[in-house]
Amino acid sequence: MNCGESIVASAVEPITAAEPISIPNGVVSSPDGEMLASSDTEAVLKKQPSGFGRVRVVDKELYLQNARRTRKAFSKRIRAYLKDPSPDNVHDLRTAARRTRACLQLLPRNPRRRRRIREYSSTLKELIRVNAGVRDADIIVSKISQRKDASTYQQLTSQLGKMRATDLKLAISYVSSVENPPRGLVQTEDLSDELLQERFDRVTRKLEDRIRERLPVVLENPAKKRALHRLREDSRRLRYVLDLGGTPAEKEPMPLLRSWQDILGLIHDSDIMIDRLRRGRPSAEIQDLLRSEVAERNLNYEKFASMPTTRLALRLTANRGRKAARRLAR
Repeated sequence: MNCGESIVASAVEPITAAEPISIPNGVVSSPDGEMLASSDTEAVLKKQPSGFGRVRVVDKELYLQNARRTRKAFSKRIRAYLKDPSPDNVHDLRTAARRTRACLQLLPRNPRRRRRIREYSSTLKELIRVNAGVRDADIIVSKISQRKDASTYQQLTSQLGKMRATDLKLAISYVSSVENPPRGLVQTEDLSDELLQERFDRVTRKLEDRIRERLPVVLENPAKKRALHRLREDSRRLRYVLDLGGTPAEKEPMPLLRSWQDILGLIHDSDIMIDRLRRGRPSAEIQDLLRSEVAERNLNYEKFASMPTTRLALRLTANRGRKAARRLAR
């Protein structure tokens, strides 16, 4: 199988493609991974959520309640970050900004296109971006610190610390300028149950379709980093949108998206570290670190590909996924 180009230097063991997930016609995985015959397939599928856990109910009261909660959480994260921009607070601030953007993206067309809302959405996007370098440095330092031979990489850790300090100075300056989120962006009269439900369904369908497109591509070739990253982003966005609507009972499918986000996040962290270590001419110690990280990345990819939820999702969307895979692979 053609695995595409390696994501590591030639001096380091490349990432090789695992065998693609193959599920025979008429057979499906049960939630615990057991393969079932065609006679049991229909019963299993009936137990599974439609699509990727779409929450089907949202209304004005529920949206406003969740939006207020999200706004308060974001303000709290900004204060914590400015007081102490620790790795956890950097991560939490970016997460809160993404959740706040999800609120804005669910607004009906007219309020969503207002200048104030568009500008604030752009502000949130920039806040996430200016902290990206800080977050990347935190990821790599954390991964190195977990190694028994962490002291061997003291020079690399020191370089990353200096890079983080430089990026953080700019990031803090920006976050300070947007410390107080604007009030009154959304008026109650701008909303209706019907418009919110229509927008909610449109957004969730769009995200689900993207996941269907990317999943077969990702399972076919683990070296497609961009597709893996996009799959993680779409899964995360869908989860944040679903969190804005529905009752707890309707959110039972959410563990699928959480489990994907966790394992895809580990793969993405490895890709960040591998890309950083490939720069320049890596020493023997760095090459050893690279090999170790590639092995960890491959292991996490295999875990993702073999997860019962992944195989079930692939089965549920196989027909559309194959068409999209051919289009995306061009």
